[in-house]
Amino acid sequence: DGLLRVEQGRGTFVQPQFLDYEIGRRTRFSEIIARHRKEPSGRLIASAEVAADPRVAEALEIPAGAPCLRLETLHVADGTPLSISTNWFPVQLAPNLLAAYAETGSITQALRRDGIDDYMRRQTRITAQPAAPEDAALLRQPPSRPLLVAESVNVDPDGRPIQYAVTRFASDRVQIVLNS
Repeated sequence: DGLLRVEQGRGTFVQPQFLDYEIGRRTRFSEIIARHRKEPSGRLIASAEVAADPRVAEALEIPAGAPCLRLETLHVADGTPLSISTNWFPVQLAPNLLAAYAETGSITQALRRDGIDDYMRRQTRITAQPAAPEDAALLRQPPSRPLLVAESVNVDPDGRPIQYAVTRFASDRVQIVLNS
C-alpha cells in the first residue's frame, strides 16, 4: 500500500504521506484540502494594520508606507497543521477583511464581503528555509526540519494586486504541485 519503505541493510521505515498542494491560477486552500476528502480550517494567529515595507509595496504595486492589512493564519487539514501564512492586503481594497476573516476563517469569503468576488494567482516563487522556532511549534514539527516557502501575488480580474502572501508549509506533509 506504499506505507512502508524497505532499505537493504538499514531497515524498514514508514513512508511519509504527502498531500498534493496544487498551485495554479485559482489556488484556494479550502478547495485543495476538500479534494483530498479532508476537513479544511483556518485560524487567525495575528492581525494588524501596518505600513507597507518596500517588498510588500512592490508586490502590491502601492507606495511604500501605504496602509496594509496583515493577517497571520494557520491552515489545518483534519486537525493536522499544514501551513502558516503571512498575508498583506491594501486597506483601500478590503477595509473589512480583518473582521470578516476572524468570522469566516476564509480569505476568499472575507474578500467577497468587500466586493472582491474572484481573484487569480499571478505569480508564485517557491524556496526552502529553516523553520523559525515559533513556526515549528505551530506546525508541530521539529525545528530542524525545513519549510517549503511559497511567496505569491494574487490579482483581481482586472489584474490589480490584492494579496501578497508568504506561506510556510510543513515539508514532510505537503508536496507542491505546479499546474500550468
